[in-house]
Amino acid sequence: MAEQDGYRFDATQLLAWTTAVFERLGCSAHDADLVADTLVEADLRGVYSHGVARVPIYALRLERGGCNPRPSLTIERETAATALVDGDFGLGQVVSQFAMQVALDKAATAGTSYVAVKRSNHHGAAAYWAMQALPRDMIGIASTVSASNIMAPWGSRTPLLGNNPIAYAIPAGEEQPIVLDMATSVVARGKIMVAATEGRPIPAGWAIDREGRPTTDPRAALEGLVLPIAGPKGSGLSLVYGILGGLLPGADFGRQVGSMFGQPDQPQSVGHFFQAIDIAAFRPVAEFKAELDQAIRDFKAAERVPGVEEILLPGEPEARHRARALHEGILLGAGVVAELDEVGRRVGVGSLSRS
Repeated sequence: MAEQDGYRFDATQLLAWTTAVFERLGCSAHDADLVADTLVEADLRGVYSHGVARVPIYALRLERGGCNPRPSLTIERETAATALVDGDFGLGQVVSQFAMQVALDKAATAGTSYVAVKRSNHHGAAAYWAMQALPRDMIGIASTVSASNIMAPWGSRTPLLGNNPIAYAIPAGEEQPIVLDMATSVVARGKIMVAATEGRPIPAGWAIDREGRPTTDPRAALEGLVLPIAGPKGSGLSLVYGILGGLLPGADFGRQVGSMFGQPDQPQSVGHFFQAIDIAAFRPVAEFKAELDQAIRDFKAAERVPGVEEILLPGEPEARHRARALHEGILLGAGVVAELDEVGRRVGVGSLSRS
């Protein structure tokens, strides 16, 4: 369905098309469906920077040999509550699904877990993995080292850091779960990429150009760096998450991190980490959920400052966006659709159907 800003697509249609693309690129039917689901879910939740707009670079890396379409996933070492997973340079979603399930299973017996990953790739929106803990009445935590260094230590313009995001998912009872998914940069680089594709300027304060000057030009920003949240605090958080998800498991870190976009034929060694906390190991689950429900209601009822219509908690905007997108369709910009069509024609599944 054409609109002024692009086209709307039914989620089921978009999922089927994206799955077909990854199958043509050599992935198993199961893995292709998983990767497609993570991307379409991101678009449903309004996280377009990590949605199907990522298909072109994933496809290019699979075609050029920088990513393994059928990895052999192994646990290199483990204890009752920890594990180190070797991702064999597979798609990050495939590796992360395996690692998060290990984390959940270990937490079910040990009460908590920590699973680190090496030799992986970009794994999409971190919330997808953290939220897998919710049906098991656990708290899920997921983080990753960015697939490219797109940020500098505070006060520098040398790219030595990713914007290393972290996500938390906490189950509630009658209320929506708390789902916090945030990068350590002011904005995900993918949002700048989408703006560049669609020819839109970006807000001031998002990025600097290659000379270290503030810019609202998305193409200049892509040649430069994104800025950390809260200055040195965001830079420090990125460093810590990089150590936990990169240095600790033996994945790329600092100067070792190559470019996902600039070197599509070169394997990367992206690192992730996943944690699960079994609520029942600490207190009765129903009791915890009831108290969290009350806390959520207290926050929602808090006195608002002038100009604020509603107090929103982490995960609420995304949940509402998902409900609307399931009903109205997923809106993709014309530039993104053109790139997807080119990939579809190249791999032999055709263009996305406009209804």
